[in-house]
Amino acid sequence: MENVKNKIIEGIKKQEYDYNHQTVPSIDLNQLYNDQVIGFINDGNHAPTSFQDKKKAIDIHKKYLVNTSKSSTIKINMHACFHVDNNISCHYQIKYYEPMKKEIYQLLQKLSFKNVNMDELIDDLYKHGFNVNQLLVDLSRYDKHGDIPAIFTQLDIANLIPIVYRHGVTAKMLLENPYVHDLIKQSPGGAAIFSFQNIKPQPFHGSSKVSDRRLIKMIDVFSIYHYKPKHDELTVVNVNWCLL
Repeated sequence: MENVKNKIIEGIKKQEYDYNHQTVPSIDLNQLYNDQVIGFINDGNHAPTSFQDKKKAIDIHKKYLVNTSKSSTIKINMHACFHVDNNISCHYQIKYYEPMKKEIYQLLQKLSFKNVNMDELIDDLYKHGFNVNQLLVDLSRYDKHGDIPAIFTQLDIANLIPIVYRHGVTAKMLLENPYVHDLIKQSPGGAAIFSFQNIKPQPFHGSSKVSDRRLIKMIDVFSIYHYKPKHDELTVVNVNWCLL
C-alpha cells in the first residue's frame, strides 16, 4: 500500500504543476471520483453542505484545481497521508496567490526585516487570523493626514508578538522599523511609548525574502481513496473542501 499512497501524493502534487503551468490536467476526473462519492463543502459564505453526486464532485474539483486565470498560482502542502486496509486518507492544503499591485508590494518592502523570510511570516499570520492583505490595502490608502486605519490600531498585539518572534522579529525590531515607528507615533497614545523608551527608527540594511505575490485564500482538502487491488483501481470515495 505504500506504493499506492505514494502514487496518490504524486498525483496531488502534480495538480500544482498543472494549475501553475495551465496544462491539461493529467488526471481523468471521471475515473478519479467514485460513482458513489460523498462530498462536503464549506466555502465560508454559506452553511456547510454535503452531497452524493459524482458530477458535482468533479465540478468542485475543476473550480479549485483548474486554472482559469493567467496570473493566479497555487502551492499545495501535504499534511498527512495514511492507510487503513485498502482505504487511504489524505489531508492537504491549497494556497492561492496572485500578483500584488506595485504600491502594495512597495509598502510590504517597508515592513520587511533584515534576514527574515517574510513569506513564511505572512503565511503564519494568516494561519492565526491576521488579514495581512486587508492591512496592507488599508495602510496603502493612509496619507499620514487622516486617522490611522482601524485595522492597525486594533491589532491583537498579544497574539501578534509571539508569531513574529518565532520568525526572528523582536518587539524592539518592530518599534525601530521606520514605517511602523511613524504609525505608532501618530496613533492615539502612541507617542507615550517612545517618551520613556529611547527607541529611534533604524534604516533598513541587509536583505529579506519577500515575494511580490499575495496570498488570497487557502483551502483544506480531506479526501479518502479506496483501492481495489484486483483491478488496480483507485478512486476518491469521500472528499471535504474547507475554505479557510
